[in-house]
Amino acid sequence: MSKLKLMFVGDISLGEHYFSFGHGPKTTAKSKDIFSSVRAIFKEADFVYGNLEGPISDVGLNPNEPESVVFRGEPRAASELSLAGFNLMHIANNHIIQHGEEAYHHTLQLLRSNKILPLGNKGDDCIIEKNGIKIAVISASAVPDNTDKTQCLYETLNTAEIVEKAAGLKGRVDWIIASLHWGLEEKIEPIPEQVEIAKRLKEAGVNFIIGHHPHIFYSVDAEENYLCAWSLGNFVFDLPWDDRLCRSAVLEITLDKTSYKALLHPVNILPNGMPLLSGEPQQIGYGSFSLYKNSENFSFFGFKKLAFFIKNSLNGHTHLKFTFFKRKILNRLSPAGADK
Repeated sequence: MSKLKLMFVGDISLGEHYFSFGHGPKTTAKSKDIFSSVRAIFKEADFVYGNLEGPISDVGLNPNEPESVVFRGEPRAASELSLAGFNLMHIANNHIIQHGEEAYHHTLQLLRSNKILPLGNKGDDCIIEKNGIKIAVISASAVPDNTDKTQCLYETLNTAEIVEKAAGLKGRVDWIIASLHWGLEEKIEPIPEQVEIAKRLKEAGVNFIIGHHPHIFYSVDAEENYLCAWSLGNFVFDLPWDDRLCRSAVLEITLDKTSYKALLHPVNILPNGMPLLSGEPQQIGYGSFSLYKNSENFSFFGFKKLAFFIKNSLNGHTHLKFTFFKRKILNRLSPAGADK
């Protein structure tokens, strides 16, 4: 019987965080293959999917302005993604239009020209087919956009609409995937709202829920013809101040027309944002599978971030870093900032 292999990863930032200007993924990619560790396993997959957390465009770029540089990848990143094996990329998230509509459209153009299908653009439906197996992918974001709360460029999560879409797809496809940017940062498990949404989607016929946004790898729940990966955590991201942000995995799902098997390839993320395979694949059985034990304590989270900034303040693009930090301090000292 024909089979199909899919691989899913979490958040991919091909730009750089404020604290990593000059030594994060964008800079590292100029001299290294940031996907070197996972390239071999990606070659085994028919489809490789990730969440692109930020545009890959130089449209409107001011290289001396931190707000214009942050989380912005370079246009060549589209080719790097394609060469690594990616051919599906979720783009409905709270950072993708951070640098404007033109940069957003340029990003989609670059992805498509490199044979990567963007998932979640407003009004775009996605059905992929290979080896006689047909899969529908429904993509959306439940996280308010960072720059435009009323944006209409990418799909926002409407549970009733997804339920309706899933009902209309029954009988037309073999499997239905819901790709969702959802949940809360500084949480180690789904919130009740997510649990209720997942229940409704499962009842509507959604087979796989692939989640991202919290930057932490959650447990995976699996049963016959259904799997929910609540959060795949980070994959390429320069947030190294907490171990929970650096532990991740590649979710592999192999399926035929009626059944599936799933496993996780453990990944550790280096301080420069590169993913590194870090253990033997782990089979996912029915029930709840936890790859990592994540502490619930975030009491020192802010302190860890500040310590990382101080330690690396003289590395990379110091001008950009100190311009950002100075503004943060001045904002805190202003009457308006003090009220926040």
